[in-house]
Amino acid sequence: MKNIAWCTPFSAASSISEFSHSLIESHHGDPALSAHAQIDVLINENGRRYRSSSKCLGIREILRSPDSVALFTEHYDHVFYNLGNNKENHQEIFELSRVVPGVAILHDYVYQHYLAGRIFSDNNAPNIYAYLMGRHYGAVGLSSVYASQILRARDSRIGLWDTDLTSKFPMIEAIVANPMHKGLVVHSEMGRRAVEAVYDGPILQLRLPGDEKESPTPETCARWRDDTARRRRVTIGLIGHVQRGKQIHRLIEAIFAAPQIADVIQSVIIAGKPSDSDYVEHLRRMVAEHPLGSLIRLEFNVSHERLQEIKDASDFFVNMRYPNTEGGSGSLIEQMACNKPVIVLDSGIFAEVDRGVIKISDIDDQAALQRAIYDLASSQALRIKLGDEARAYAQSYMSRDYIKDIIAFSESIKTKARSVSQFDVHEILLYDAETRGPEPLFSWPSDALAEFAKILFQHHFESELIDYLVKEAQQNPFSAYKRYSFARTLLAFFDHAAKGEDCKYWLLPTDLSFEDCYVLACLKEKHYQTLAAIFAKADIPRIKQWTTAVQRFSTQNNVDRFALLMSIWSDVGRDIPDGEAAKFHNVVTKAVPMKFADVVRLVGTLAEQDFIQLLLGEWRQFFDSKQYQQSYADLHVRTQADHETLVKHYEMHGRQEGRLVRASSQRLISMMKSS
Repeated sequence: MKNIAWCTPFSAASSISEFSHSLIESHHGDPALSAHAQIDVLINENGRRYRSSSKCLGIREILRSPDSVALFTEHYDHVFYNLGNNKENHQEIFELSRVVPGVAILHDYVYQHYLAGRIFSDNNAPNIYAYLMGRHYGAVGLSSVYASQILRARDSRIGLWDTDLTSKFPMIEAIVANPMHKGLVVHSEMGRRAVEAVYDGPILQLRLPGDEKESPTPETCARWRDDTARRRRVTIGLIGHVQRGKQIHRLIEAIFAAPQIADVIQSVIIAGKPSDSDYVEHLRRMVAEHPLGSLIRLEFNVSHERLQEIKDASDFFVNMRYPNTEGGSGSLIEQMACNKPVIVLDSGIFAEVDRGVIKISDIDDQAALQRAIYDLASSQALRIKLGDEARAYAQSYMSRDYIKDIIAFSESIKTKARSVSQFDVHEILLYDAETRGPEPLFSWPSDALAEFAKILFQHHFESELIDYLVKEAQQNPFSAYKRYSFARTLLAFFDHAAKGEDCKYWLLPTDLSFEDCYVLACLKEKHYQTLAAIFAKADIPRIKQWTTAVQRFSTQNNVDRFALLMSIWSDVGRDIPDGEAAKFHNVVTKAVPMKFADVVRLVGTLAEQDFIQLLLGEWRQFFDSKQYQQSYADLHVRTQADHETLVKHYEMHGRQEGRLVRASSQRLISMMKSS
C-alpha cells in the first residue's frame, strides 16, 4: 500500500479545504482506491479543523525538527502540496515544499497576495518585490511598481495585488521556481500556459471535480425543470464571497438601468460571506436608494441549509469574476452542478467552459449583460437546455477521477534533478539585501534595468546614476554590477543609521575608484550630507578627512561632489584614460587639478580653530593674489609649513572681512582649472 501525504488547509477559512475534504472522503469511501493507498492529511492550521476519516497531522510540528522532516520524507511515497494565494492558509505548506520533494497543485493563477505577505509583512523587503516584477515582467512590470510607489511608507503604499493589474502580473512564475516541485498540477489551460514557459518539469492539467460541493438530487433537478417551465418571473442567484472582484455592483446597475428586465425578475439573491465591508456598504446603499431596490436581497453568512435553499430556488446564476485570479473556479463548477445555467465573463478560466454558460465578452458592456439576463429570464427552454448541459459538464469529472489521475501522475514522474535557472522567492529572501541583488541583473534588457534602478535608487540618488548604470551595463556588465553593489552598500548605511545599528564601515574600500567616486557624488545633496554625518563616527583617517571636507565645502551638484571626492578619497595622481572619463558625460573631462587636490586635502586636516581663521578671507581674493601664488610654491617645497603658511595668509586677507565664509568647491574648481 502506498502512503500519501496530502498537504492542505483544512478549515472553513479556505475553500481549498472543502476541495481536499471532498477528495479524501471520496477516496476512503471507495474500496478499490483505499485498498491501494492510504492518505494522511498534513494540515496548515488556521481555524477549526474539518472532521476526517484520515489521520491528520500538523505541518508546524514537522517543520520544528530536521529529524521530523527526514522521517516524513522516508515514510511517504507521494507528497502533494495544495498551494493557494493566502499566506495564513498556505505558508507552512510552502515552507515544507522547500525541503521535501512533491507535486504542487496550483489552485490559483495569481499569487500576488501570498508574496506580498511574505515580502512586505514578514520580511519588509520591498526591493525583492520590485526585483521579482522585473525578472518576470521586465520594464512593463517595473513601471507599474514605480507608479504604485511601492517603496513608500506602509500607510501610503498602493499594492498591485489590490488592483486590476493582478491578472496581468500574476507572479505564479515566482512560485513554480521551487526546485523541489517534481511536478505541477493546474486546473485550466490558462494556468498551464502561465507555467510551462518557466517550468521544465512535468505538468498535468486536471479539472476541478463536480462533487466538491453538495448538489441537488436528480429528483430536485426534475422538479426544477417542471417549475421553471411554468415560471414567468425568475430568481437570479449570486453566491460566494461578497467582494469587489465578483462585480456584483455591475449586475445591480444593469438591472436598475433596464426596467423591461425588472419585469421578468422575481428576485436577485446575493448570498455569501462579506469579505469587504466597504464594498458591502456600497451595495447596501445602491439597493436602498433605488426604486427597484426591493428586487435585490442581500443575505450574508447564511447557514448551509439556507444556501442549499437558495441554490435550489435560483433559475440561473451570475458569476462575473474580474480580474480572474483563480487557477480553476470551484464556484462555477458548484453552480453548474445545480443544473442551472451561469452567466460568465469570456475571459480567464471561464472562457474555457463551452457548455452550460452564456459568456459576456467585455466587463464594461452593460448592454450585453442585460441581453444575457433577458434571454435567460424570458426563455424557459433556454434555461432548461443550458442547465442540463451545465450539470452534465460538472458531473463528467468527479473526485474519484481526480484522485486516480493525480496519483498516477506522481507515480509516472521519474526522480531527476531539475535545471533551475532562477531562485525561488524563499531563497531570494535569504540573500544579503545590503550589498547585492539576489542574482546578476545585467542580463536584463536595458529598459527593465533602468526601471529597476529607478525604483531602487529614486529617493537617494540623482537620475544621472541610473543613466550611467544602464549604459555601463551595455558595455561592461561586470563593472556595472560593481557600481550597483556599491550603491546598495551606501543605502545599507542609511538603513543601519535609521535603525540605530552600528554601520559596517569595513564594506567601504580604502580608496574609492574613479567610478565609485561618481556613484557617491550622485547622492542627492541632503543624503550626501547625511552620509557624511554618519561616516563622521568612523575611526578611519581617509573617511574622517572626507567628512570634514564635506562640512567645510559647499556642493551644489554632483560635479562639485565628484571633484571633492576625487581630491580626498581617490588616487588623483593616476592618469585617467579618456574613454573612462567620457562615461560621465562632461561631469569631468580630466583628473581634478593637483592644486585643488592639495588645497582640499590640506583644509581637511586643519584643526577647527585654524580652519575658522582660514575662512576669515574671501577665497577669490586670496587665489587672485600674487602672494598666494608664491605661497602655493612654498607649500610644495616646505611641507612642514603647510598649516602655518596658509593660516598666515588667510589672517592677512581676512581681517577686513570680519566674518566666516563657507568655501565653494565650484569656485575652487573653476579657479584651479583656469590657473
